[in-house]
Amino acid sequence: MKLGMEIPTKYLPDWSPLCDFDFALAHKVLEDPRYEKFYATRPKGREVILDNSMHELGKPLSPAELEIAAKRINADYVIAPDMLGEVEKNYEWFVQTHRVLGSRFKIAVVMCGRTQEERELFLGNVREASLLCLPFREDRLGWYRDHHKTLERWDRIHLLGVSTPEDLRWFSNRAKRDVPFRWSVDTSKPIKWGLCRKLTSAMSSLRGAPVDSNELLNVDDVSEEQMVHIFYNIAHLRTLMA
Repeated sequence: MKLGMEIPTKYLPDWSPLCDFDFALAHKVLEDPRYEKFYATRPKGREVILDNSMHELGKPLSPAELEIAAKRINADYVIAPDMLGEVEKNYEWFVQTHRVLGSRFKIAVVMCGRTQEERELFLGNVREASLLCLPFREDRLGWYRDHHKTLERWDRIHLLGVSTPEDLRWFSNRAKRDVPFRWSVDTSKPIKWGLCRKLTSAMSSLRGAPVDSNELLNVDDVSEEQMVHIFYNIAHLRTLMA
């Protein structure tokens, strides 16, 4: 499984190499020239997934805004706008995004649905998506067990965030057995908890770090002690994925 992280702008050159791919936030691309330049000038062949910033802003950017951000950094994948549980709206957004950006970028979609039948119908309607995302705030482990036969249609599955060590370990083990799949995950948890001087190896849940996602991107003064904790947490995450 490949690892990507949401990284403070100042530390992108230092911490991005610790990841297997890049995970960029669209709103930050649009508002921060330094952030934009880092991803726009990344090494040739370095993959970047452009997120719609729903988690950071409380609502996603529009397809038109995502198009601007995607062009600025030449993104590989663009995650269509989504809101948790909004099946009809999410499908509508996916259609719009695929129509606007699909000729140039690979479009990702976030799985959703309140019932098993609703989720199955949603998956059937978004088969054109190049990447399927599973959100950490939903019961994605249960979803995978319920829909694994349908999910096997996708060449790429991405985990949006990490909730618990066990959740990540389960999906990592699953990824090893599913040879046709190319799995990936993004998270800010190693950095957030490291800033709090907490070691994730001692935690049963990784949720609840008292660091706002938007504040994280603007962090520019990390102490040596915090740095040690961050690097330890990244290494611990790697052991869960090994």
